[in-house]
Amino acid sequence: MIIGISTSANNGKYNQKRVLDFAQRGFRHLEFNNKNTRLRASDIKFCRDLKKKYGLSYSLHSLTQDLFCTDQLLAKAELEFLIGEIRMASLIGCQHLIFHIVKKAALTATEKKRLQTLIKIAKKNKVKLCLENNCSRGVFASDYLSQFFAEIKGLSFCLDIGHLNRSLYYGLIANLPAFLKANGQKIVQIHVHYNNGLHDQHNALNKKGEIYLKDILKQLKTKNLLLVIENKKISPALQTRKILKKIIKNYE
Repeated sequence: MIIGISTSANNGKYNQKRVLDFAQRGFRHLEFNNKNTRLRASDIKFCRDLKKKYGLSYSLHSLTQDLFCTDQLLAKAELEFLIGEIRMASLIGCQHLIFHIVKKAALTATEKKRLQTLIKIAKKNKVKLCLENNCSRGVFASDYLSQFFAEIKGLSFCLDIGHLNRSLYYGLIANLPAFLKANGQKIVQIHVHYNNGLHDQHNALNKKGEIYLKDILKQLKTKNLLLVIENKKISPALQTRKILKKIIKNYE
């Protein structure tokens, strides 16, 4: 397993300096959150050089929010923007592109076709398109995800355990072992943070969170996962890394 960090973790630095700081702190995987560290064409060479120098792997978290919203102009704009992010991910050498579907209801047949087009574009660019489970109360934070991943071929799963904890708290996912068994083959990376179930706090892992994550990893039965820390600040992120280092010793 590889421990990574999202650029959503605030270390008091910005853009290229933030990313360089994470590499110098010894993180082996960096996830560019395009909302926090917006990638531009001028960043491509820097990202490629940094990747080579430190032996890094990359992923990119999409900025898009309204991919399948009811306003067709906005939905189309988001679709085109995500295609641009796939291209950027490819150019800087990302393995995965993470995105959300915030629509509260299931996708229509037309929307599923658009998603399949995105999957094909990502595959052509040698990037895995990964859907992340939501923290809200829509279907993409629920047991519906199992049906969705079974239906949509070529789509990978980024499991956010903080969001999952909220879904369990609110009863949107009825049975954790069944959910993990149904989706385990699709899960390629995990977003690591913790909360009280009520709110999406993005706190550091504590003892309870450590037990929770261990249980998830035990049920997934795989060593080939990216564990991407998604705390809001560097201090809790480093606290989470200490716990993760201890956990992954059992998988080495």
